[in-house]
Amino acid sequence: MISHLFAGFGSRPPLTPAAAWIEIVLGLTLGPVLFLVGLVWTGHQRDLARHCQRVQGSIVWYVLDRPISPRERPSHYPVFQYADADGNQHTITSKVGFVSGIFIAPAKVEVVYDKRAPGQAQIAAAEYFWFMPLLFMACGAGAAGHSLWKLWQRLSGR
Repeated sequence: MISHLFAGFGSRPPLTPAAAWIEIVLGLTLGPVLFLVGLVWTGHQRDLARHCQRVQGSIVWYVLDRPISPRERPSHYPVFQYADADGNQHTITSKVGFVSGIFIAPAKVEVVYDKRAPGQAQIAAAEYFWFMPLLFMACGAGAAGHSLWKLWQRLSGR
């Protein structure tokens, strides 16, 4: 349904009435859900940024996740190590994987962690920290806005 966006304006045949309503309903249900997931995730990241401790850590190695399909590239999950404010050492595998090894072991990285849960630390790169929640919000808002536009067109007879 989204492929018509890349085909150019006016080059796709019109959708059948049933397909048009399905597109509208899907956009109006999935759009707000994606937006809310992004909003909650952004709130969690903001709370973590507000109450976090920032320390120096280092990349120790990578966990390599091999894809099922041979056309996909493997993902690298960095394993980093840091010492919290009490001097306890923590070694954590990142939850976010990269297609290529962005960080080279033994790279120095800034790590953020909450004192209440030092085992839930993250690498403090801006794109690593904020990109995905904001992407979810943008996709949700775009899907809902597109569906509202289509609904308005359908109801106004345009």
